[in-house]
Amino acid sequence: MHGPPDARSLNRRAAIKVGVALAGGIPRLGALSTDAPLQEPARLKARPGDPTLKAFAGRQQINTDGAQALAWVPESVKRDVASPLVLFLHGALRRPEIYLEQHISMADETGTIVLAPFSTIGTWDAIRGAFGRDIGVIDASLRWVFERWRIDPRRIVISGFSDGGSYGLSVGVANGDFFTRIVAWSPGFMIPVKTIGKPPVLISHGTEDQILPIDRTSRQIVPALRAAGYTVDYREFKGPHAIQKPILEEMIRELAGRR
Repeated sequence: MHGPPDARSLNRRAAIKVGVALAGGIPRLGALSTDAPLQEPARLKARPGDPTLKAFAGRQQINTDGAQALAWVPESVKRDVASPLVLFLHGALRRPEIYLEQHISMADETGTIVLAPFSTIGTWDAIRGAFGRDIGVIDASLRWVFERWRIDPRRIVISGFSDGGSYGLSVGVANGDFFTRIVAWSPGFMIPVKTIGKPPVLISHGTEDQILPIDRTSRQIVPALRAAGYTVDYREFKGPHAIQKPILEEMIRELAGRR
């Protein structure tokens, strides 16, 4: 499966900017810390509980508390049974609908709810500097889901592609007491955060990636995460900047089967 248009259409200037940010490795990983201030800006507050609002199956267009998101809820989901949840963070240029479509068939097969928020700008805020409004967007989107469906706290995955993979890795390790797995498709780097917990990590990256070349990204991110004590399932594949459908399907099946 080739990457969606937003991934392939990054211009040369953007690619050079990414390369400069990654030059000399990924020094930002060295800032993974358990000693950062408790008011860590990457922390999420939303937590699953008893749903209280009316809910519907199918495609959901979410507009709540300044947040926009899309969600897919399979017909098989029942409000009295806790469901698995995939929180998916899009790549640059803000096209979550493309990624949502990639998840639907497997979501329907496994009864998995998929949530795909929109970043407030073309990409996620901390990619350009610091965590800000987008953490609030993710929090509000999660609250919207938790108010309508019962979610299993043991089966919540944060997943993201490209810029969303970088952001998801960073938000994931900052909320390791909330997410049960972190999945990054072709990530570029990590942002300094206070780490909590050690959820398992899955990283997939193409050896022919022209947008975020693997030697400067995942081949450095993975050893750094392992050195920090994370269990990392690392999948290289021969191909471009893309999400591999077989790995995506495997991830959702494993999530749905975990109790």
